Amino acid sequence: MRSIIVAFPDIIHANKIRDVLLQSGYTVRGTATSGSMTLVQVTSNPGGGLVICGPLFPDMSAGHIQTLLPEDYDMLVLASSGAMNIGYEPRDGLYTLALPLRSKDLVASVQMLLDTKPQSFSDLIRI
Repeated sequence: MRSIIVAFPDIIHANKIRDVLLQSGYTVRGTATSGSMTLVQVTSNPGGGLVICGPLFPDMSAGHIQTLLPEDYDMLVLASSGAMNIGYEPRDGLYTLALPLRSKDLVASVQMLLDTKPQSFSDLIRI
């Protein structure tokens, strides 16, 4: 399964999202409170995955983080509708959900995004 990393400047928010995902049967590989911590988590979990995060960190924006992610990672940004401008140009692998948000909508979105790409190149060539 692809890795899930939850990143929010406030660790309480990160833990709440992590707990919703854990209760729904997902494994969360890491949590982070800054952009640089998020990128460390990504490099520690190769093979693709999903970063679930807020729009802005003390050290960089979600849009900037997304430009630094490997191609096999997607990003799901959770933000209030007024904060949806996260300083990015629309591109593949970057998705947004408006807050407030129901747990079941988050879980459904995560499942859809995890299913969008195979875990690794070897998954593409199974016989």
